[in-house]
Amino acid sequence: MAHNPVRKFIILTLVYGITIFGIFMLQFRNESSFSKLFGFLQLRLSYTKPESESPQSRTLKNGFYVSGKGLTVYSTESSPMTVELSGKRTLVPVLEKWEETGPDSFTLFFSDDISLFFSGAAGQPVLKAELPSQARSVSIPYKTTESYSVTDINQFRAIIKSKHETRILQAQTLSADRIKLSSSASAVHFAVYEEPRSFSFASIAGSEKASEERLKKLTEKARLKIFENFAYTAPENINESLVAAYIAENAVRGSYHTAVGTVPASFKESTKRTYLTAPYFNTLVKMNQTLVMERENILYRIKYSLDKNNLDVFELDRLPLVLLQLPVSEAAPVLSLPAAVEAFTPTAAQAAGILDLYTVLYPIQPANAARLEPVLDTCISVLEAACTISETGDLYLTDKDIRANAVLSAKAARALQRYGETVQNTAIQAGGRLLSASLLDGSETEDIKMLAELYPYIAAGTPFYPHMRVIGFENGTPVWAWTAAQNIRYSKEDGEVVFHTDFIQEESHYMILGGIEPFTSIEIYGIQFRTDPRFETYNSSGYVYNAESKTLFLKFRHKSATETVRLGYRSRAEEAPVQTEEAESADTENAAAAPETAAAESEPPASYIPAF
Repeated sequence: MAHNPVRKFIILTLVYGITIFGIFMLQFRNESSFSKLFGFLQLRLSYTKPESESPQSRTLKNGFYVSGKGLTVYSTESSPMTVELSGKRTLVPVLEKWEETGPDSFTLFFSDDISLFFSGAAGQPVLKAELPSQARSVSIPYKTTESYSVTDINQFRAIIKSKHETRILQAQTLSADRIKLSSSASAVHFAVYEEPRSFSFASIAGSEKASEERLKKLTEKARLKIFENFAYTAPENINESLVAAYIAENAVRGSYHTAVGTVPASFKESTKRTYLTAPYFNTLVKMNQTLVMERENILYRIKYSLDKNNLDVFELDRLPLVLLQLPVSEAAPVLSLPAAVEAFTPTAAQAAGILDLYTVLYPIQPANAARLEPVLDTCISVLEAACTISETGDLYLTDKDIRANAVLSAKAARALQRYGETVQNTAIQAGGRLLSASLLDGSETEDIKMLAELYPYIAAGTPFYPHMRVIGFENGTPVWAWTAAQNIRYSKEDGEVVFHTDFIQEESHYMILGGIEPFTSIEIYGIQFRTDPRFETYNSSGYVYNAESKTLFLKFRHKSATETVRLGYRSRAEEAPVQTEEAESADTENAAAAPETAAAESEPPASYIPAF
């Protein structure tokens, strides 16, 4: 009797085991699996019918596993791949077939025109998604294998380590368990990761790659590309930055007149034009509205940064342009902000912006520039730490853990070069040169539209590119010009303000001047001119003055390389009747018949006599 329970237990165990095994076999009798290696990637699929002649002809289950080097990308019933459509709708695509596209690659095809291309070849994106136009993004599950683990992750990349190697996973968006891609950023990269090597600007000082000669050659090549290729650019692909760079480069090469005539009329008449190209064309008054608008936007950003005590405003490329227009006392608070924040830890973009701003202000407003000096060493250290040198000896800038865009890299490079020159530090100069040369020698600068965006940084010494020039001061308020002139000299002579302006002879020159106190007369070519709001429609010189904003809009043809404009300041008691001499025929045949004296908005109060 004692043996009966044992025998009963053994029999029941066998029965239960056979039953469970039978159920298992019954469940999977119509399912088979397939596995194949493509480079370092292994594809695993399941089928719902018995094996037939080829894997591609069987019916696939809606799931897959792709594994290699510690990474598995997959989709299962419990954790499926999903696609977000417009209107925030979501669908789970169905795997329909797969195709071998090479010895190291294959493609998975899903419903709704969705496909995933995988490559196990070294140096290639491991995954690339193809999405229909109505799809906003695709979300794909991923995980690491047992011997690998994620040691560092942010929104764009994950560091995956094992005992023997470290790899980096990069995609548009990463979370702890999903990869998110879109049509505009559809690739996933998975490669061996080399820990960043310690870098210092001193380590590349004196190297051939950081030499002035190399940078000069690469800069000339980039500028020549703009000069030669503009003519082959379709009118619809021409933007304002490209036009400005093209005309400036032609002016340097002696073909300014031809360049201005080459620009399509569709651009000149475009509503998308701004103040940037105003020095080359008409519509000064209209384009000034965009300058005022940008100034107001940046002033708002300045106020916001001061209120929140943050450094975001220093990331703006046009911040120096606005600060140059402000009275010295009004610019001081934002310039004092970096040194006043409790913990000064700028991003690379903020550090580059502060350093660039300092190099712009230092020659013009050294006292205001000095407000930034307490943080400049930290800015240099931040940029130095953000630089990575490649195995080929090229230098790249990162910002917030991702590769900096080309414009930020060019801005940082120019700032480093200028600051290095200012403090006579050859190592910092070398860092700026190598950063700029590496950028110009890379694939990002194949497109002339991108080169045009970089032009004001790489061709910073070109005077014909539109720029803000501070030409004088009145009671701490800058007198400035938005111009493409080679030089403007501002002086006061016997109760007059005098501008001596250098520009291309026989060409028309357009300027917006700010900080101009109301005057009683204006003289061009030694002849007194009168205001006319229609002056830009005439083939002649002329001006309009806005007393409220103290802005002078001035247009004149350079009969000589240097032309002189005089603004007269006299009290009403001293003012004599204006006698307009007969102008030379070509320039004054369309001169406006205006009131005998300057327009009312141009007249200063009777008691106003500026200090000379």
